[in-house]
Amino acid sequence: AFSPDERTLYVCDTARYHVRAFDVDASREIRKGSGRVFARLNPETPGGPDGMKVDRDGRVYVAVAQGIWVFEPEGCLLGILALPKRPSNLAWCGPDGSTLAYSHGDEAGTDLMLVDLAGGAPRRITVGHGSDNTTPEFSPDGRRIAFTSGRAGHPEVYIMDVDGSNVELLTPFNFGDQNYRSNPDWAPDAQHIAFESQISGMFQIMVISLRDRSVKQLTSDGANEDPAWAPDARHLVFTSSRTGVKQLFIL
Repeated sequence: AFSPDERTLYVCDTARYHVRAFDVDASREIRKGSGRVFARLNPETPGGPDGMKVDRDGRVYVAVAQGIWVFEPEGCLLGILALPKRPSNLAWCGPDGSTLAYSHGDEAGTDLMLVDLAGGAPRRITVGHGSDNTTPEFSPDGRRIAFTSGRAGHPEVYIMDVDGSNVELLTPFNFGDQNYRSNPDWAPDAQHIAFESQISGMFQIMVISLRDRSVKQLTSDGANEDPAWAPDARHLVFTSSRTGVKQLFIL
């Protein structure tokens, strides 16, 4: 996740229970040697950080086993939003950032939930029925959600209204193919969604136009995953193994 000024990139280090921060220079390169621990989570409770968002004031929201931890831009813990079950895959609902979506799983599958930051009980907006519904991403106007679902028997990207109605398959597939498409990220221009797609056994970054549903492949070297748009909609950050080790890249 980027800071509002796009000068800092935050990354969850789940294994070490850290959130790390990296400086991004004017040429959109990650400054070498700038990686540092931004925040430390509680390693005594199983379940490291799994999902993160930054609000317009630079506060960082991190999903962990105990709920959603909120940090000031300087890294100080502001508070914890306790939830009945472990959250993951955070997403903002609407431009005012007053509602968060997250996913949580149990024996019946994984579903998407909404929670108001001002208070109130979480609200379920999908029903798993044994499938997984994960990685929610809201449209810039907060009216629709892109998400990953296995309801067709394999992961695909869907979109729906914020109340869970009008579910629509976004990524086309052919029956018999070994499809795996996931991790959508809605562009700030509201006209495109980036996602990852498995091609010849490796994930690649794709972008689909919401105007004509045309799909463009952006990567081909190595395995490329977890696309995230910069606030200006001109750049994508993603992880890639093209150098032999998993690193962050910006397109």
